[in-house]
Amino acid sequence: MNRQLRPAVLKILSVILVFAIVLSAMPVLAQDPVASVNTGAANLRSGPGLSFGSIAALPFGFGMNLTARNSQGTWVYVTLGNGIVGWISSAVIFTSYPIANLPINDTAVASSLQPTATVVSSSVNMRAAAETIAAVVTVLPQGQTVELIGRNFNGSWANVRLTNGQTGWVIAGALRAQVPVRSLAPTDGSVAAPIAPAPVNPGTGNPGTGRTAYVIRAGDTLAGIARAYGVNVYTLAQYNNIYNINLIYAGQTIYIP
Repeated sequence: MNRQLRPAVLKILSVILVFAIVLSAMPVLAQDPVASVNTGAANLRSGPGLSFGSIAALPFGFGMNLTARNSQGTWVYVTLGNGIVGWISSAVIFTSYPIANLPINDTAVASSLQPTATVVSSSVNMRAAAETIAAVVTVLPQGQTVELIGRNFNGSWANVRLTNGQTGWVIAGALRAQVPVRSLAPTDGSVAAPIAPAPVNPGTGNPGTGRTAYVIRAGDTLAGIARAYGVNVYTLAQYNNIYNINLIYAGQTIYIP
């Protein structure tokens, strides 16, 4: 072999060898039980279902380790980098690891966290009930930190607790919360009523008559559509089998209960 060509050939062979090593390692890396949030924000919940309260709101791209799953594989038990554990819907994460390969654990317990919020208005009234005509319990100054213990039926009010144990209700818009107020469990006595299955026209497979169809447009949000039609956003999501209220698509048809 020409002595002038020998260094170039060795260099090419070295590059090929390194490339082969990288390729051989990729399948191993791809099979690590890790995932990231693939939607605008996802709630880490205390149990495998939307009825469980949120203990954290994870932003897009947030990484986590996959630990277990529920029997159906629709919810995954995960561990965050700071050791916090909880449940997240498998529909809102991206992973190359087969979720079916995770061990089943329907009863795994999440971290016990008490989410907080900070008053962002110049001051806000904490009231005895979730309505503006309720008695004022105290006035919270800007910067005051409160514990979040619940919400009213539509998330417009937050049920909060002060460090002295005093509780009351604050308009959600006056708070900057660690987790979305709407993700908290209702504490105003309201309940989520089950929805009867929609009728189907025989032989057509299309939704039955009597329901209003709405085609989602660019810029729409499920919460905005719910407000426009005067329905609860979670009722609307359940009615249309939407598991993530922050993830809808332009051109998608939904039905108003």
